[in-house]
Amino acid sequence: MWWDEGLVGPVDVEVGVEGRFKRAAKDATPGVTLKKVPAGAVVRLRGANGALSEAVPVVFTLSPAGLARVGAPTTLSGAEVTTVVSDEAGAWVGSWGGGLARVSHSDVTVWSWGRAEGLPSEVVLSVAIDGDRLWIGTAAGLALADGDGVIRVWDAADGLVDPWVYAVAPDGAGGAWVGTDRGLARVDAAGGLTLSAEDAPVLSLVVTPEGQGYAGGAGLMRLPVGDVVPGMDVDLNVLDLDVGAEGLSVATETEGLLHLSQGLLTPIWRPAGGAVFGLARAGSTLFAAAGTAGLIAVDDVMGPKHAWGAAEGLPNGAVLSVALGPPGSLWVGTAEGLALFRVATQHAVVWPAPPLPAGRAASALLAGDDWVIVGGDHGLGAVGDLPRGWESLLMVPGPVIALAQDGPWLYVVTQAGVWRAGRREAPRRWSLPAEAHHAVFSAGSLWVGGPKGLYRLDLGQDRLVPGPAREPVRAMSADGLGVLWVAIGERVIAVGGNGERFDLPGSHPAEDLLATNDRLYALHDGAVSAIHRGSGEVAATWRLDAPLVSLGGSAERPLGITSAGAVVALGEGDAPEALEPLCDAPTEVVVDGEGRVWSYGPLGACALGR
Repeated sequence: MWWDEGLVGPVDVEVGVEGRFKRAAKDATPGVTLKKVPAGAVVRLRGANGALSEAVPVVFTLSPAGLARVGAPTTLSGAEVTTVVSDEAGAWVGSWGGGLARVSHSDVTVWSWGRAEGLPSEVVLSVAIDGDRLWIGTAAGLALADGDGVIRVWDAADGLVDPWVYAVAPDGAGGAWVGTDRGLARVDAAGGLTLSAEDAPVLSLVVTPEGQGYAGGAGLMRLPVGDVVPGMDVDLNVLDLDVGAEGLSVATETEGLLHLSQGLLTPIWRPAGGAVFGLARAGSTLFAAAGTAGLIAVDDVMGPKHAWGAAEGLPNGAVLSVALGPPGSLWVGTAEGLALFRVATQHAVVWPAPPLPAGRAASALLAGDDWVIVGGDHGLGAVGDLPRGWESLLMVPGPVIALAQDGPWLYVVTQAGVWRAGRREAPRRWSLPAEAHHAVFSAGSLWVGGPKGLYRLDLGQDRLVPGPAREPVRAMSADGLGVLWVAIGERVIAVGGNGERFDLPGSHPAEDLLATNDRLYALHDGAVSAIHRGSGEVAATWRLDAPLVSLGGSAERPLGITSAGAVVALGEGDAPEALEPLCDAPTEVVVDGEGRVWSYGPLGACALGR
């Protein structure tokens, strides 16, 4: 909610339903978010002196820009990502001047922490997860936080030898090791700070659950005893460390990646710039953040196997940090923001993914009671509480051809194939046997159509199999009775749940189709015809002032869009009813389960209301 900021004094926000008001926000400021507001509610403001504003009805209608604003109240800046650490639900992301952000991999929400939340600096250099707590290293000291925010800070007044905290690692006993620009310190469980080594920078720390570990900076030092590891050049700055089954992987500033095993130091790979900034291990594969060389998959013995950069979707080709993400994925921090990288498909998505960005073309839309998914050339974006398991498909690369739902399952059809995800199953992908332009879910099956004909996803054979039409598919639509209607050539055919085909009598050329339980609507040459489902007879034909360009909506509410961007309700009357669209130049329209009408096209998606 926004209002005139000139309003003096604390303001309470009250929500009313049928004349009864309750306070929804106390001492609110413009921009406050009301989490749940029932349909038909009104909102009013109560000033410090008790004065009340006029009650304003809540209207569930959003323009593309408004929808994007609701979907992304906070986003990560394009600042340099200095560190990423992850857990089961997401990641903590530190940046140069952008503070600390909490990013979920199941949606697009971001929580940002900065000086207002108690951090001593918004230059965050290191983060470590310690159960329900966080150790945060900044350019002005060390902070300890829990779920409610910062609970303690250590700086020079507490004996911290230098304010620049490059590395921090829990010690397993309630305290932490702290690496600064001028030495190594340790904080005990009671908060006491002691100096363990000084006069040399400590840039990296790794500690095992048993309390054994290493401190890397100018050479290597064992923890907790403090012995210097022989064979390491003290002029070699160690930026990150990874403990593997066969030894220690060492990322350095000038000599790239080294491997230490049984006292023997072996060079593995040196990028052109010399620096490897971060390491993360997934199974037997080590991933390296190698600056302008990109994200590198490395064999401990053979060296680099694959390299990925901006061409694979990273926001910037300079990779500065990496951490394990959701299964099969990596968090990748770059010089201009964060990405989620899917190893199997070798593509990255800038994260948080743009939810429903205004001004970007949309090619598919699926809407539920409290969520919306939009697909386009950029992939997928979502707003709201998605059904469990669906969030894993937000990483699917575009262009998106179609979206379909079957109960708990989400299907996404792209140029790369058909993807499916649900609550109890990891994402699956089937390759397309031919180019696809259309996809519809009907009678328990996903049907895909294109220039080579009709295909059905057969889960028994685990592939797409040919359907009862080999001619080019021009349009497809499913009714509410389990019948799929397909426009091919000059004809329209019906396909039953078992794949049986019935040809609708007569010639019915159609560029688009919409099937209801009573009739078919066929679009041809700018006009729409209502056709009897059994006989093929044309009951009525409408030609409007502006030609119709597409059909959509639902079986209960058939709609069309004209070349002038007008939305019309076809219905059962003698003439279509005009609706007022909010989107400029929409090309498609759908209706969700709550009766909201959504349109989308070259400038994004928007809701037209109930």
